[in-house]
Amino acid sequence: MVGPMDRQSQESVLIVVEAEAACPYWMSHWGAAPMNDWAILEEEAGETRSTFSERLDDSLVRLGAETSSDDVVLLVVGSRTDEQAVAARWDLATTILTQLAQRGGGRLLFTRGHGFDSRSEPALKALAEELSEEWDWSKVEIGTRLHEVPKMAHVRRSSAPPYAFRSEDRAFAQAV
Repeated sequence: MVGPMDRQSQESVLIVVEAEAACPYWMSHWGAAPMNDWAILEEEAGETRSTFSERLDDSLVRLGAETSSDDVVLLVVGSRTDEQAVAARWDLATTILTQLAQRGGGRLLFTRGHGFDSRSEPALKALAEELSEEWDWSKVEIGTRLHEVPKMAHVRRSSAPPYAFRSEDRAFAQAV
């Protein structure tokens, strides 16, 4: 795993979301939200891969014009690990890596979105390692951001029926 994002740095973060993934907000397993805010680009349902790739390329060009080689791109993936999904993910990653390498570096981090369990994480780690080996000549760090989301505290529910307020209880509560 690549090191944590640094809240104090001037890095910018672009979140790229595959069509099958969900990302309604900044996810806690990504670490602290960056100080300079972040942007999100989502693949629309029914959008062709080539159209999304063009939008992604345009967004990366604009990002590069405004920022430095400290840029971070989080690629939020869905749970599919079939050959077609991995090939499409590879294509998206190479589009991102090409732009980051041309700017002199940055970080590409693969991560999961909202509502996905950890079953696809081994395949995601393998993809990151494979791309890291292939792009080792570039100054782009490639890794994953897969910290476990803290488990929700168990909410204890009472088995007693809700208390029905009597009229004198309401009168007392209003008087206080």
